[in-house]
Amino acid sequence: MKKIFAILIGLLFLVSTFAIASVMAPPPPGLQATYISPNKMYYSIGENVVVTSDGKYEALETPNGVLSYIVSEWDDPKLTMTWKAEKPGTVKFYNENTSVIIKIAIARPTPMQQFMKILGFGKKD
Repeated sequence: MKKIFAILIGLLFLVSTFAIASVMAPPPPGLQATYISPNKMYYSIGENVVVTSDGKYEALETPNGVLSYIVSEWDDPKLTMTWKAEKPGTVKFYNENTSVIIKIAIARPTPMQQFMKILGFGKKD
């Protein structure tokens, strides 16, 4: 009888070890993104920021009001989120596996646009 209790208690400890290990393990790789890809790295205010990934990610380390959320689409292997650039600043999209930084700035007019403005071209009637 003592041998049976010893074996049962040993199995109980063994099974509980595997149960605790499976609960404490990190999430499977399918739930965390292995890539985060914005459509470009530098944006002007008012542009749409489109970020694609193959899983979940966070937009943290973002100053308040830099981006406003528009929509997200989940097409089984790919997550596409669209944001609108509201203020100048830097945004870091990241998760455990990868991260990417984008910058949002005020659009500066090009010299050609200034020259056309002086000559009066491009004005609306």
